[in-house]
Amino acid sequence: DAELVALLVRGDHDALQQLLVNLLINAVDAAKQPQTDRPAPAASGDEQRAGWVEVHLSGSEDGRAILEVRDSGPGPSA
Repeated sequence: DAELVALLVRGDHDALQQLLVNLLINAVDAAKQPQTDRPAPAASGDEQRAGWVEVHLSGSEDGRAILEVRDSGPGPSA
């Protein structure tokens, strides 16, 4: 089980919101393109989907928020 932790993110509300919206729109658009050989996330239960987007939010030991977004699109892997 994952531990739930509250994360405080400082910054311009509107700029952070726009950044997240753009990031997720780009990931969804990429996932609609021909699928790469990247394996689908284990929790998906459906390895044969046309595309997928996976989002993880966590905190670092020094208190920073870490947002990770992966998709099945043809762009570079992280």
